Amino acid sequence: MHNEAGLQAYLHAINSFTHANYQAAEVQLPDSVMEEARLAEQESSVISPLISNCCGYYSSGNPFPCCDDKGNCTWWVWYRYSTYVPFRGDAWTWWGQVPDYYGWWRSTVPHMGENIAWWDKSSSNNYLGHVAHVSNYTGGDNISLTEMAWCTICYRSRTISRTIPNGYLFVVKEPPPQ
Repeated sequence: MHNEAGLQAYLHAINSFTHANYQAAEVQLPDSVMEEARLAEQESSVISPLISNCCGYYSSGNPFPCCDDKGNCTWWVWYRYSTYVPFRGDAWTWWGQVPDYYGWWRSTVPHMGENIAWWDKSSSNNYLGHVAHVSNYTGGDNISLTEMAWCTICYRSRTISRTIPNGYLFVVKEPPPQ
């Protein structure tokens, strides 16, 4: 939310909440907050364009870069995972962000259902780490995943041992069994 587009998206989300017995007043931010966001955006010269296309795939509002249309694992996972992915930054940082988001869990074994496979930066052969999309884990020793790789692979699917990723990130309504 350190740029005007981010603030506008936030306001839109807040103002779109409704309840059958409640009429919400429209939330507005003071002009000073909007101006501060504009100045921060100009000073940092970092603009988050919300990339929509990557390697021929379309994802409205995807916050991750696509490396000159040559792929990015974080872009792909944000595009494929059915639940909103709140994590930002390089893939290796996602594991540490999990406790910050309600409903998100992490484990060294995959959860039954949809998962994000996660590699830290030391085991991924990439100083940025790596993430991949596991569409439906139903048990067993292997997982099937789809992925992109930073600036090198636009898309691939493969089956690997479930012990190869360093961990898994996923959403559940109740805590997973220990």
